[in-house]
Amino acid sequence: MELGITVHLTDRSIGVTELATAVEERGFSSLWVPEHTHIPTIRTTPVPTGEAELPEDYAPSPDPWVSLAAAASVTDRIRLGSGVALVAAASSPLTEKPVGLLGALPIVVLPPSPSFRLKTPLPSKH
Repeated sequence: MELGITVHLTDRSIGVTELATAVEERGFSSLWVPEHTHIPTIRTTPVPTGEAELPEDYAPSPDPWVSLAAAASVTDRIRLGSGVALVAAASSPLTEKPVGLLGALPIVVLPPSPSFRLKTPLPSKH
């Protein structure tokens, strides 16, 4: 059995290079980081946690591709990947360039799901 770690990185969490090193040292097989770049300024849907407001931790999320590149620079064995990648919601060149560059590094890049669809459009102010 292989076990991996998924972490929502923020400006207050452990640094990604320290985390990646610790994950590899402890024998885990992978490290996954989500993308949270599109945080609406106006909420029209409830927060999944049931709270009135989205927790502050979501706002200062680092770019997953930069985080994965940093993790790859300090690891040799673990697989690295994005647990969530908002490819369809992102500007194409802003996503394609770092993902293409990371193709040369030892990470897992999964293609977008064919079943992807936005359940509700992104707000105009996001």
